[in-house]
Amino acid sequence: MNGRGSLNVNATRWLLVGIVCFAGCSAENGPARSRVVGRVNVDGHPLPSGMIRLTPIEGTRGPTAGASIAEGMFVVRQDRGPVRGKHRVEIRAYRQTGRKVAEPGLGEGVLVDETEQYLPAHYNDESTLVLDVRERSQTFDVDLTLEPSAP
Repeated sequence: MNGRGSLNVNATRWLLVGIVCFAGCSAENGPARSRVVGRVNVDGHPLPSGMIRLTPIEGTRGPTAGASIAEGMFVVRQDRGPVRGKHRVEIRAYRQTGRKVAEPGLGEGVLVDETEQYLPAHYNDESTLVLDVRERSQTFDVDLTLEPSAP
């Protein structure tokens, strides 16, 4: 092998070492994430249970973040939190309907409690709620209302 071939092999090795080192460090050098804590009330009462989801919008680049809601409170941990910028907020809540239904995959004749998502679509699928994340730790409190039932 001539000197030139050995130089190419060594250069390739160092390049691979550099790529591996930088790839291992990239998670820590990613975009700054934020912790978001808050409360969700529905018609003046804490939401018993549900989910909150924060999806980047309007040029904000980063992962979707979310958390469970319990007794009206939620915490999105900083290590899994949203990046700084604007996010569409979706809130979902489920309740039992009082009916039993067959659940695919559990076997024939196995019935489970049926649940339904009961918050209006303008709080989830068609949400216009926006959170502008600007701080390392931020509070987001929201008061929702259920639409009146038809007579």
